Amino acid sequence: VNPNVNVTLWQDTSTSTQTGQQSTIRVEGVTDASGRVDFEFALEAYLNIIAAKNGDTARGFIRLKPHETTEKTVQIF
Repeated sequence: VNPNVNVTLWQDTSTSTQTGQQSTIRVEGVTDASGRVDFEFALEAYLNIIAAKNGDTARGFIRLKPHETTEKTVQIF
């Protein structure tokens, strides 16, 4: 359990094959007393994760699928 960890999810710039519009996703949150932070997205995406606290970091990635709850655990050492 690690509260007060700054968590950032982001997607490298991607381009819609239908519209040609570029999309950049970046959201941030802080873990609660149980070490969790929740985000909600409507569309499928592959996102990078970075969690940071007191100069220590953990990195990972997550694949989001429509109409599914997805969880990912990253550990800071």
